[in-house]
Amino acid sequence: MDDALISIIIPVYNVEKYLRQCLDSVLSQSYSNIEVICIDDASTDGSLSILKEYSDKDKRIRLLKNQKNEGNSFTRNAGLKEINGKYTYFLDADDYIELNAIEELTRYAEQYETECIYFNSRLLSEGAEVGKGPALEYGLREINKKIYTGPALFKLLIDKNVYTNSLWRRFWKTEFLLENNLKFADELRTSEDAYFSIKAILCGKRMMIVDEIFHIYRRREGSLTTAARPDEMIYVFKSYCMLLEFWKEHRFLPDIEESLNNSLKNMYITAKKIYLRNKGKISKVDFKTGTERHLFEVLIEQEYEKSLSIIEPDILQKIRSFPYVIVYGAYIYAGEVVEKLVRNGIDIHSIAITKMHEKAEGINGIPIHEIRDLISIKDEAIVVMGVGKNNRQDVINTLVKYKFNNFISLD
Repeated sequence: MDDALISIIIPVYNVEKYLRQCLDSVLSQSYSNIEVICIDDASTDGSLSILKEYSDKDKRIRLLKNQKNEGNSFTRNAGLKEINGKYTYFLDADDYIELNAIEELTRYAEQYETECIYFNSRLLSEGAEVGKGPALEYGLREINKKIYTGPALFKLLIDKNVYTNSLWRRFWKTEFLLENNLKFADELRTSEDAYFSIKAILCGKRMMIVDEIFHIYRRREGSLTTAARPDEMIYVFKSYCMLLEFWKEHRFLPDIEESLNNSLKNMYITAKKIYLRNKGKISKVDFKTGTERHLFEVLIEQEYEKSLSIIEPDILQKIRSFPYVIVYGAYIYAGEVVEKLVRNGIDIHSIAITKMHEKAEGINGIPIHEIRDLISIKDEAIVVMGVGKNNRQDVINTLVKYKFNNFISLD
């Protein structure tokens, strides 16, 4: 392995609590030939002071500053303009990496001559013990260290239902990013990773999975990824529309197009669910004319809205037989279940959310509780689960733990 320079881009915004751990993990790497491009996105806490402290001590850090808060897309693009390395890695400032990450990834990239390496991460929830979180393996073991074209790898991951857009699980050859003009859409303050990552993988010719954990992903309260705000719907939807335009300009084999279609449908459904949670806060004026405006109007006027009124008669009868109805699930999914029940004249006693976050608000005026706080009515209540099928067993396990014997899903 030659002594290739590695560029690490870290956008920073109000993460003073976690920033030192992130920077320490990067600067203590067993592979030292790195440049660390940190871009402060007009932080209002002590993040910039920490960056100045570290850049004064270690000249491998290059510190850039946005004049105003621009969001991750603009900020990462500012970093991309400054890179000199043979390989590029994007790291979030509230996460960190294992101390051998860059050395091992560079070794694999050189050995296999890859354009991109996908690898594993470990989840660290707020307050949890380091190293005890689950590995986010996404079923990579079966395809470990095999070279694929990007479209073939995309199809494989979609078919296995393990594809993610996470930037921090990818190690890029810089030349590949530049040759394909891969950059972030400045107007996307969130969901920028979907637009970038799907475009990038579909451009690839030599990509590889490495079934090893090199990254620690921190799930924290108040982070963008835990939110279901109106602007989140707007950016998911804009990203979806941009990818439709990208698809229109490129042609792929039929099986790849099917995988892309499935991926984009999931984005569209996500946008619709967030919209239903925030109706009245989003309108067509949030979207420019053309594809975005047209598809948004289709979203609010056609079959999805109508489908919210439909619950199977036997399920509806069972729910109505209980004096109390509790909706339990993930925030977006729970909102959809609430909408369906309300449209069918069901009075909902309470909502329980699987991951409670600070300032969680009720839906349609219905209060939110922890599920354990509703034990006193468990024998008289039916719990309607509002969660995706992949996570439903976790919800059932929790209900069984607290001896809720009556639960049901609407699908």
